[in-house]
Amino acid sequence: MAFFLAGTASVATLSGSAGVLTVVVVGLSLLPWIGRKMGPVGRVAILPLGIIVVITSGILLVQSLPQISASVGRSATLTGRTDIWAIVLNVWSERPFTGYGWGGVWRGQIGDWVRAIFGFDTALSAHNGYLDVLLQLGIVGASIVALLLLGSIIRSCRLAFSDLQYVWLPLVLGAVLVNSFSESQLTRPIGIFLIALVAAISRVEIRARRKAPLVKMAAVRGSTAMPRTRMTRARPR
Repeated sequence: MAFFLAGTASVATLSGSAGVLTVVVVGLSLLPWIGRKMGPVGRVAILPLGIIVVITSGILLVQSLPQISASVGRSATLTGRTDIWAIVLNVWSERPFTGYGWGGVWRGQIGDWVRAIFGFDTALSAHNGYLDVLLQLGIVGASIVALLLLGSIIRSCRLAFSDLQYVWLPLVLGAVLVNSFSESQLTRPIGIFLIALVAAISRVEIRARRKAPLVKMAAVRGSTAMPRTRMTRARPR
């Protein structure tokens, strides 16, 4: 862990944004393995460490957006995304608590008004899943969605810590959540399906693991119980 943190710090100060993001992604993918090796106490310590890494990488990402966009031949506005984000936030401020309704914003008058201001007729989303949820459901609905996502993250990480074959659950969920910063994956069928899949598998497996010790204990008791038989002494012929 010390070598990993030292390497992350050195890469963050000595190289470009691509190196920082690479180390962060590799480090996050190793957290379940590290937490499993460290035991229950280490898992408690690994969660706030992971949150700190995510927040730090997010700050570095925001600060490095101009360099990243220039390195891939894009503008500092991320192909106009920052402009439409500002417009969406302005529209959301008119109905901050309840939003404008799920699924009908971009096909109605509000969507036409946003496209007219943005100057792009084929813009059918906010190009940000979190802003789209906030625009359509408001603070109330977005809070419920955030709680559901948090539960999925916690359950999937618990499974990944306990069994490495479930590492794909938090990784898939993380990919959807990261991609939602530039695309509206949280409002599209494939994004919702993946999140529901992660939540369902995590919940079913955790319930099965809670019942498994009782079943194993009963099986062990049944196998170790000695049958009651009458002991007879062999008669000499």
